[in-house]
Amino acid sequence: MRKGLKWAVIIGIGVGLYFLYAHGYLDYLNLENLKSQRQELFNTYQHNKFLFIIIFCGIYIVSTALSLPGATVLTLAGGACFGLWLGAT
Repeated sequence: MRKGLKWAVIIGIGVGLYFLYAHGYLDYLNLENLKSQRQELFNTYQHNKFLFIIIFCGIYIVSTALSLPGATVLTLAGGACFGLWLGAT
C-alpha cells in the first residue's frame, strides 16, 4: 500500500471515530439501550433478514477490528436477534 493511501485510511478512521464520539453515537452501545430496543431490532431482522445480517456483520467486524467500545453489546445483540445457531456461526 502506498504511503499516502495508508495515511488517508488512518485519518479517515480517526475522523470517523471522532464523529461517532462527538455526536454521542457511542452512547447507544450499552446494555440498557439494547434491552429497550430489542423488539424493534427483532422486527427489523424479521422484515429483511439478509440485509440486516450483512449490515450487522459489517458493523461487528469494524467494531471488533478497531477495538471500539461496545463489542460485547453487539455480541449480545447478535445472539438476541439471530438466535443460538445463526448467532454462533
